[in-house]
Amino acid sequence: MKLTRFEDLDCWKEARQLARQVYGAVHQNPSWQRDMRLCSQIQSAADSVMANIAEGFVRRSNTEFMQFLFIAMSSAAEVQSHLYIAVDQGMCRRTLLSRFTCKHGKNHFRSD
Repeated sequence: MKLTRFEDLDCWKEARQLARQVYGAVHQNPSWQRDMRLCSQIQSAADSVMANIAEGFVRRSNTEFMQFLFIAMSSAAEVQSHLYIAVDQGMCRRTLLSRFTCKHGKNHFRSD
C-alpha cells in the first residue's frame, strides 16, 4: 500500500499524540504559567515534530524526507529535555516524563 497522505504515517500520528500530551499537561497544571517561556518552547518543539514529518513527506524525495525525520527526532528530544526542566522546577510530575521513553533509538510518548 502506497501512502499518499502524511496523516496516514504512524510517526505523524505519534507526533500528534505527543502534541496532545504536551498541550494537555500545560493546560491542566497552572504551575506552567510561572514560566511562560518554557511553556512556549515545549509547545513549539512538540508542534515542530508533527510539522517536520508532514513537510518532509510532501517533498516527495526520500533524501529530503529522511532529513526532515531527523529534524523531527531532534524536536522530540527537545521536548524531552524541556520535560526534565519542568520536573526539576516542580512544574510537572515525574510520571509525565516517564511516559516519554526512548525505545530502539526512537522517541515515543505513551498514552495511558
